[in-house]
Amino acid sequence: MNMYNYHADLIIKIDVILLGASLLLAAAIVLYILVKRHTNALRDKGLLELKRALYTLFQSGNEDKTCLGTVAGSSVQQFLDIQGNRRRDAVFFNQKEQALFRECFVSSRALRRAEEAARNSHNKWQRIEAIIALGYSGKEETVRILRKSLTAKDQDIHYFTAIALAQMKTADSAHALIGLLEQDHFMQRKLVSLLESFPAGIAGDIIKLLDEKDPSVRFWALKLLPKFKPMQCRKKVEALAGDPSDKVRAAVCECLGALGGKESRPVLEKCLEDETWFVRMRAVQALAQTLGGESIPVILGSLNDGSIPVLDTVKAAIKDNILAALPYMKKTFLEGDDFARRLCLEAIESSLAETADPALREKIVRAFKDIDATSAKTMERWLDA
Repeated sequence: MNMYNYHADLIIKIDVILLGASLLLAAAIVLYILVKRHTNALRDKGLLELKRALYTLFQSGNEDKTCLGTVAGSSVQQFLDIQGNRRRDAVFFNQKEQALFRECFVSSRALRRAEEAARNSHNKWQRIEAIIALGYSGKEETVRILRKSLTAKDQDIHYFTAIALAQMKTADSAHALIGLLEQDHFMQRKLVSLLESFPAGIAGDIIKLLDEKDPSVRFWALKLLPKFKPMQCRKKVEALAGDPSDKVRAAVCECLGALGGKESRPVLEKCLEDETWFVRMRAVQALAQTLGGESIPVILGSLNDGSIPVLDTVKAAIKDNILAALPYMKKTFLEGDDFARRLCLEAIESSLAETADPALREKIVRAFKDIDATSAKTMERWLDA
């Protein structure tokens, strides 16, 4: 029986429509590429003119660097292109040119336009570019505008405002970011990474955060303090070793380890008995960091800890201070249990595997030959390796 297609006309019409749509799409793509190329060409041409204007300023030898009209009339996009060298493949600006352009930009009406856009622009990304430009400007007066942008509900505006404030690195911008650290839990990690690059003068404001009721604020303040190493805060940090939050207690150990010095030894030794394993682990790390080989007799007691991360940390401390650890490990091999002896042996073997000094390797083996023949034979294999 013959089969006939009664919908041939419909199929042809659909094919024609699809073909037409494909051609229109291809034409739109080509048009977009051409427009984009033309826009980029105009953008690069404008930047090249600005570079020439800056060159003219340098050549003029004008000490007060009166800005040319071309520079003063530049846009926010051009300012960011120059400060960030965003079009470096086409037009590159060196540091002197960037500094001069910034000086011209912030002393002209161009900065006023950027401030207005940062406050009132309805175009989200134009507003963000203006906010970033204010950060690059370094003008202290613009902080109040950026503070208002921090309250924006839009998360992108909120985020880039924090970036702009961090770019300024002034006392006022630091204060704004520290205030946000107390309010916005979702941005705390990012804010801490931004504040790390600020001058040491903000340490006093960070220390004040140790008194905050919010444990997450105390935690991040402790993570941030070692970047500035303010020795006057040691007692305040030590006082938090009994904090209700185990994360804060662990951060205390980490902070004291980074601050260095032997003064906090009693506090860290007490943290070795904490109920939370990662507090004990941080305490072992801090003791090894601050005391070096002197920490071994203290932390060897943690060989009976039931937490694997703590035991791994103890083994790492032994390995890093192997010469200081040898006399104390002899006692462990003679009096300790099988598990403690095995952990010490693993630490010694790791040290032997990583050291290239034949004299040190032989010294380690000889120290144990008269104590445990089995251990000595095991370690002798490393000497021949």
